[in-house]
Amino acid sequence: MRHNIHRRRLLFSLCCLTVCGAHFVRGAPPALITRYTDAVQPAGVRRGAAGQHVHVAGWSGYDSYQAFDVTNAASPRRTGSLAIPYSGESIEISPDESRVYTAGFFGGVQIICITNPAAPEKLGVYNNGNSRVRDFVVSHDGATVFVLDESFGVEVLQVTDPAAPVRIGRYDEAFTNGAVVAGTDLSSDDATLFVAAAEGGLKILSVTNRSEPRLIGQYDLPAGSGPMRDVFVSANDSLAFLVGDGSSGLAAFHIVDVADPRFPTLLGSYTDSRRHGNFVDLTLSRDEQTVFIVGHNAGLQILNVTRPDRPTYIAEFYEVINSTTPQTTGVCLLPDENTALLAENANGLIVVDVSGVADIDNDGLPNAWEMLYYTNLTSAASGGDSDGDGQSNRREYVAGTDPWNRQSFFRLEGPAGGPWPGARVKAYPGRVYGLWRADELAPETVWQAVSSAVVIAATEEVLTLIDTNASAAGVFYKAGVDLDNQPDS
Repeated sequence: MRHNIHRRRLLFSLCCLTVCGAHFVRGAPPALITRYTDAVQPAGVRRGAAGQHVHVAGWSGYDSYQAFDVTNAASPRRTGSLAIPYSGESIEISPDESRVYTAGFFGGVQIICITNPAAPEKLGVYNNGNSRVRDFVVSHDGATVFVLDESFGVEVLQVTDPAAPVRIGRYDEAFTNGAVVAGTDLSSDDATLFVAAAEGGLKILSVTNRSEPRLIGQYDLPAGSGPMRDVFVSANDSLAFLVGDGSSGLAAFHIVDVADPRFPTLLGSYTDSRRHGNFVDLTLSRDEQTVFIVGHNAGLQILNVTRPDRPTYIAEFYEVINSTTPQTTGVCLLPDENTALLAENANGLIVVDVSGVADIDNDGLPNAWEMLYYTNLTSAASGGDSDGDGQSNRREYVAGTDPWNRQSFFRLEGPAGGPWPGARVKAYPGRVYGLWRADELAPETVWQAVSSAVVIAATEEVLTLIDTNASAAGVFYKAGVDLDNQPDS
């Protein structure tokens, strides 16, 4: 910028990156918040989108479906229940959250109205007379349920009339020779069904034609892998996360590239050397950097999956009560992702604090960032300067820059240009930026915020911060970046 255009000058050598203690999330292992125990013997747990209510399916005939208000997670309050025998192996919620579907090994698929949480009502049931249901998934439009039945393979149900669900398609050819169905998930467009087969790895079906599902891809896990129990597909349908039996030292968790479902490819695996658990359910954090897996004799284990080729153990919640090892069969997260709810057959609904696991070594550097740049959780020091550019690793993390690239650090890129004075900075996803003005430079200089903070949520770009109220002939500017709602000055 030429000084005589706006009669203002920019100080490009000053930029600000202040790291305040409030930005550090205290690292800590998972810890028990509370336990709700009754006769339901919970097997599966799911929450609504708002997170106020969770729904539990259990093994026993007494109150085998229960709804809880978890607005106060430390004190779950049961709001309603319904007794449906043999219906407690799996549970899912319809997209509009008006219904809950439960299924059990002999009870078929039950459809329950939950518009009044205090008085759930059975709407309908599908049972082919010899049901041995292992899992199911509801389509995103709510019209179809895909059922995994040990006796019948994949059954496709139309549930537009919940009082009279009807089978409209079936596929069982891929599940012969011991490849028993175990767990399932559906692509975001409802076109592809992913099936974890207990003895056959991953099967991938096209379900565009509901009446005639067809096999389009499969991945047989390598020797040393345990039988698979469940599968979870990433939001962009590119990765499939599988859990299974890790007893006898078998690999219990796998990440498979399914971007082209015709040619799935194994990326990485994890072997549970601590508990050798038989894992049966899983869920992911919103950013898909952390996976929570549960199982028999395993409790809850938490893995970092920032690098799909290297799933890494973070922490566990493992509680032995009355000499009984945990039989944990369901897991979900509340919306803030600080709390996990566990369905444990012998000990009820378990509420666990997982707020500290994002930075398990408590060094101010999140697990995901350390795995991305250092491939482990311990070698990066918060106060270190890996690339020698004068910015600590903690500052590089806050700024979104590369700690191994001396040319990658937060700085002013130049004047704003155009009719208003200001400055340009290179901006990174998930950061917040601001601009400050001062009339002079002195030890007691007071900087005034002049540009609203801007949140960048997509891709790297150059961001222009402008000052529309500058009046002095000569002023100085500095920019700041942070992770909070307002950047520090």
